[in-house]
Amino acid sequence: MVLGASAASPAAPAPAPVEPVVVVEGRGHGHGVGMAQDGALAMGAAGASTAEILQHFYPGTTIGEAGGAVRVAVLSGGAEAVVSFPGGGEVRSPREGPQAPGFPVKVGPGGSVRLRFDGAYRAEPVSGATVAAATVSQPVLVSPPSQHQEGQGGGLLGGLIGPDDPPPPPPSPPTGDPPPAPPPAPGPPGPPAAEPPPPEAEAPPPPNDVATSGSAMWAIPSSGGTVAVPARSARYRGAVQAVAGGGGLRLVNELGVEDYLRGMGEVRDASWPQAALGAQAVAARTYALRAMAVSGELCDSQDCQVYLGQQAEYRAMDAAVAATRGQVVRFKGALAEAVYSASGGGVSATPEEGFATSGVDLPYLPAVEYPTADPQPWEVRIPLDQLGRRLGYPGGVQDVRVAETGPSGRPLSVELLGDAGVRQMTGLGFRDALGLRSTLWSLRVERPGEPGPEAGAGGGFQAAPVIAGGGSGPGRSLIGRSDTSGALALSWYDHPLHAATTAVAAGLVAATGAGLALHVAGPRPALRERPRRRHP
Repeated sequence: MVLGASAASPAAPAPAPVEPVVVVEGRGHGHGVGMAQDGALAMGAAGASTAEILQHFYPGTTIGEAGGAVRVAVLSGGAEAVVSFPGGGEVRSPREGPQAPGFPVKVGPGGSVRLRFDGAYRAEPVSGATVAAATVSQPVLVSPPSQHQEGQGGGLLGGLIGPDDPPPPPPSPPTGDPPPAPPPAPGPPGPPAAEPPPPEAEAPPPPNDVATSGSAMWAIPSSGGTVAVPARSARYRGAVQAVAGGGGLRLVNELGVEDYLRGMGEVRDASWPQAALGAQAVAARTYALRAMAVSGELCDSQDCQVYLGQQAEYRAMDAAVAATRGQVVRFKGALAEAVYSASGGGVSATPEEGFATSGVDLPYLPAVEYPTADPQPWEVRIPLDQLGRRLGYPGGVQDVRVAETGPSGRPLSVELLGDAGVRQMTGLGFRDALGLRSTLWSLRVERPGEPGPEAGAGGGFQAAPVIAGGGSGPGRSLIGRSDTSGALALSWYDHPLHAATTAVAAGLVAATGAGLALHVAGPRPALRERPRRRHP
């Protein structure tokens, strides 16, 4: 049975199952901890400021100042990579100071260079680039004796011959000596003399247009320019370092954090309110600088923060970055863990619920309700007998239930009951095994003869119409301009936390398992999912 997806019908009752089916219903998209992007959007649309949005999702924090450079890995794994320079530039080794022979490699506008690592770093012009020939010292080859005959500069022990050194001329007879004696008269014919063996070919010299270094290389664009990496179809501000690692060559973009924020792909919608874009910029700046302090490098995917490069820049985000320049979230003077997700389904998660880590030292990451125009409801249906196999239960499963929930209602543990007894697993383990979309979900078992609940009736996971969180997905905002009226005013502060009713999230099933049906209710998320890691 192939994995399928269909839109929900708001009023139609679910058909009665022919076998027990586990129904997982949830809201949101991502881990749900910290700021929900769809909540920031809704609050900004309702008139909240950047500071109010940040304080709502990170209560107890303050706004401070910080800056610096970040390093983002943008390509890894290959033995070589091509970089090009739309506005010109050069390849250097090292970045500053005296250069290795052949460096810097000068590159004109539109030119490109192939970078390789094979135990040494090599830069080979592809087009529009020139090795610094004036500084190239010819490599010296140490030749074994078998490659040279006596009288060719090497002697019996071999010698040092540069790649362009001509063989020495034959010696001239000294002046004043008598002429050489005439050859002897030919004797009786004998067997023909054996022809001398041809000389062994010398190893070809290395090409003169390849610059070689023992240290990492740097692609540095002309002032204000970019470095393009065709393999990523991307252009990057700052410099790109080519360094060995991971069994090949890695490209790492090093640039100022403000330019980094302009090239991020977390929010790709110019219609967002400036306050919401500002909150995104401050949270992302804090996250990046803290990650640099802890590990010294970021990835460019959703495991860290999505970073696309210079071609992703747009005017509205540029303005938000400029308006919040240097602003970061701090807690007791230190950079806060300003994690965020696409959508928390109307209520954010604690670190224990979203990451299975203690939140004792992170009191600014509590479960908080927030407004949203789209809580992003979803549903997954799985035959009960197949659920046991997917979760590794050693026997037949008769029932499954949530055993414990956290402050936001997200499951902390799940119990499987069957002929092998009761087996318990974590809520996050359950989510990961099924590839669920979020951490906010509930579950129930539908059995033959028991019709499924009608949409909106009791027994199902109910999504609050005004609260829900985060957001992430390209192309459009979660709230249209027509939805930004007083209905979304700052009234969410009056709502207490509904720990029981805002139960947990579940998400997309990544694997195509037999008998698994995916049922998604509501429109697609407007933002790309950001289930990013929490840095220690």
